[in-house]
Amino acid sequence: MPNDHSTDQPRGNEPVNELFSDYVASLGDDGEPPDLASYEAVREGLRALLVGEMRRRSLWTAPPHYLGVSGARWADGALDELVSDAYTFIFLRRLRGLGNRQKVLRNIRPMVVRNVRNFLTQRQQKADPLGYRVFGRLKEAVKKTLERGSLFVRGQSIDTEETSDAKPRIANATILSFEPGLAPLVGREDLQQTVPTWTDDLLPELITAEGRSVPELTGRLAEKLGSLQSDGVKAFRFGDLVAELKRDVRQRWNSAWQHSLGPLGGESGGADELPRPVPITQPEEPDTSRWLQAIQSCVESSISALQRRKLRDDLWSLWLHIRVTRILPGADGPLPSFSELGRQLGLTRDRVKQLLEKKLQPIVMTCLRTADRPAPPSPAPS
Repeated sequence: MPNDHSTDQPRGNEPVNELFSDYVASLGDDGEPPDLASYEAVREGLRALLVGEMRRRSLWTAPPHYLGVSGARWADGALDELVSDAYTFIFLRRLRGLGNRQKVLRNIRPMVVRNVRNFLTQRQQKADPLGYRVFGRLKEAVKKTLERGSLFVRGQSIDTEETSDAKPRIANATILSFEPGLAPLVGREDLQQTVPTWTDDLLPELITAEGRSVPELTGRLAEKLGSLQSDGVKAFRFGDLVAELKRDVRQRWNSAWQHSLGPLGGESGGADELPRPVPITQPEEPDTSRWLQAIQSCVESSISALQRRKLRDDLWSLWLHIRVTRILPGADGPLPSFSELGRQLGLTRDRVKQLLEKKLQPIVMTCLRTADRPAPPSPAPS
């Protein structure tokens, strides 16, 4: 049966009616779209690829900030932000490579699909380093357990990409079993009591281990994985286990940052011992009103000290908008999308993103760190 879209081989002078290939062929050297209709059609095609890959990675139900996107929900404009960023990543930054491939192969859809996956992987790694690291290390622990012959890949719970590699592909949809035949599958809720006992022993090394410490860490994680069988677990979905492990790690990691003592850094052991985790201790309740006033004063002083008038004025607009709608950026949930903020402030989406990520957030973080010190912070660079 002929395949119209998946082949990477040209067919003489036969035209390839493929959305992305035709679009790249019509782009100018500067990446300017030939018309609005074709641009919107490609965005819709890109949106479909992104949503499909996000579902495969269990990101469709995750908060947008796990992919570095502002917004409370994907339906509230956050997905449009992600599509815009993906378009820049694929069709602008990689235009020359796409154009060269299109001239030789003509059907570049497989290349676009790979770039979508690379885009999401980079966003995950940057925006959700905890989740990205937990996923990778649990995946390595599963591979070790498979090699020992004490765990088996039973299949996939949804359609996943086929590979030519003889080794099984481990993804969120992978079903793993301690028995070679059929076995009852447990749900994520059945793992909620077990996983927290793992993180008691594995943190902080689960996140902080580097270099030669990583194989030892994944070996310990593989032992924890094997203990599921003694807890009565016969088969489980990899995505359920990694989701529960991520949830517990994030909760403990955030607690460690929010409190003076936490499970990620505490009392020292002997000369040859690693630091041992200590219980979280709740500090005394701060004078919240005075604390916020100090932070706000610090931020406003830093903005006022900027030399460039345009930057100073735009930052003031963004800061005052945030002060009216919430206490601090992110304090009362995610901000609206960059596009929505831009509409409200009369600025472009990219300008709002640059102001928030490159200027305002670093200022706020500096002021948060220095709010309890007698000396005021140094003005932010202009």
